[in-house]
Amino acid sequence: MSLDVKKAVDTGCLTCAALYPKIKKELGELNRGEIFEIISTSPASSQDIPAWCRMTGNELVETKEEGKKIRFYIKKA
Repeated sequence: MSLDVKKAVDTGCLTCAALYPKIKKELGELNRGEIFEIISTSPASSQDIPAWCRMTGNELVETKEEGKKIRFYIKKA
């Protein structure tokens, strides 16, 4: 699947307390329907980011694991 990513951010090993505000800020700069890529090395992000998407109504389109990095592709609601 080829995604048209409008913005990407590497959140490193941030966990939910610091991760959620950063995602909200970055996603706020996009238009509805645009794709946002989050790159994380935090093992907890594999649960935190899907949970955040469910809570906020944003769509988790795809997740890719590449070694220690996890890439999340979110479509802004």
